[in-house]
Amino acid sequence: MTIYEFISLKSMDEKAEAVWCGHLIAERAVKRRVILLFWVHSFFVEVYYDQDDNQIKKFAPFKSTRKLDPYLAKIQLEASL
Repeated sequence: MTIYEFISLKSMDEKAEAVWCGHLIAERAVKRRVILLFWVHSFFVEVYYDQDDNQIKKFAPFKSTRKLDPYLAKIQLEASL
C-alpha cells in the first residue's frame, strides 16, 4: 500500500485496518490524546486517539522524517536494522 492508497481509503475502519497491519514505533501524549506512530509499508501514520471519548479522531500519514522529531527520544531501533 502506498501513502496515496491510504489517503484514498474512505472509512476510518479501513484506515485503522491498514494501520494495524503496520508496526507501532512510538507514542506520545498531548493533553488528553495519545498519538501513536506507526510505520506502514513505506510511510508513517500518526493515529490520534482521544482517551475521553475512547475513539480514534484522526489519521495523519506522512513521509517526511522531519515530522519524527517529537518521537526521536522514544524510538528504539533493533540492532539488526
